[in-house]
Amino acid sequence: MKDVIKKSFLLGLGAASITKAKAEKIIKEIAKKSPMSAAESRQLVKKTLMAADNERKRMQALAEKEVNRIALKMGSASKNEIKKLRKRISALEKRLRAEGRKTAKKMLRRL
Repeated sequence: MKDVIKKSFLLGLGAASITKAKAEKIIKEIAKKSPMSAAESRQLVKKTLMAADNERKRMQALAEKEVNRIALKMGSASKNEIKKLRKRISALEKRLRAEGRKTAKKMLRRL
């Protein structure tokens, strides 16, 4: 009976995250309806929270993988690529400012 309740609860939980307080409340309600000791209830809460956390992590990894796949397909730049481009732009801007000063000095000499 406990396994059926546990499996039903975990199935209903799915990918949703759940707080400890909410899990304890649900388990207490289940415990009232079935012959379950307090220790078994606590163990069920612990297992439920672990399962929810594992599922959340799995779904997060899956979502990140999918976002990266779509970004690559669209030709989007990664954070690292953007960082490199910003460095390169900064270096080019410095060179342009330096060249601009030299050019301005040459122009003043010609006057």
